[in-house]
Amino acid sequence: MRPNPVIRSRWMFGGIVACALLIAPFAAARAEGPAEPDIRDNFHKGSKHIGATAGYGHGFRFGSDKNKQLSAVLGDVRMATLIPRFGVGVIDPIGGDSFLRGNVDVLFELAFLFNAEPHFGFGGGGGTSLRYNFLFSRIAVPYIEANLGVLGIDFDLGRQADGFAFNVGAGAGSHWRIGDRTTLTTEVRWQHISNADTKHPNDGINTMQFMIGVYRFF
Repeated sequence: MRPNPVIRSRWMFGGIVACALLIAPFAAARAEGPAEPDIRDNFHKGSKHIGATAGYGHGFRFGSDKNKQLSAVLGDVRMATLIPRFGVGVIDPIGGDSFLRGNVDVLFELAFLFNAEPHFGFGGGGGTSLRYNFLFSRIAVPYIEANLGVLGIDFDLGRQADGFAFNVGAGAGSHWRIGDRTTLTTEVRWQHISNADTKHPNDGINTMQFMIGVYRFF
């Protein structure tokens, strides 16, 4: 079966957006001028920030062909996400003057999910994220992160049971300085929702999330 050209074009567009979000901080580091304030002053042990990210998630399936056919409906998930967060820097910058110089944040977060397709539904819960910030630029701080949380969901999907579920994922993004202590944050995240077979069916909901947010450091 040949891939649907509409679906293929959507994933190509998503890939282009993801690459742009990840590459842009490196270009910013090359273009920054000597008079720019230093965003890196906000990333150290004991630093704190509060804010939220919101975004859109596009479902996809992976695994064996049989599994994809059984749970094809889960690839139709279209999900809006809102994640309020509070973060704390747990170490001072490491790595000396190398390109990998950075610090680690721990984040505590809530999650509110609103599913539009193939059926309307909602979910909510909380969790934590571990984030590594790359401190090579004065105006943009890229990061990678992993998250783990728990949810209650009511999505009415035939291949994923409602109720208790785990929420795990990983992503990459960047903080962009818009003030001395304020950043605009862009992020791309893979998100997986399932219940570890505590209830069936449990094929798992996988989405690619494209997110944007604002954070205030103090």
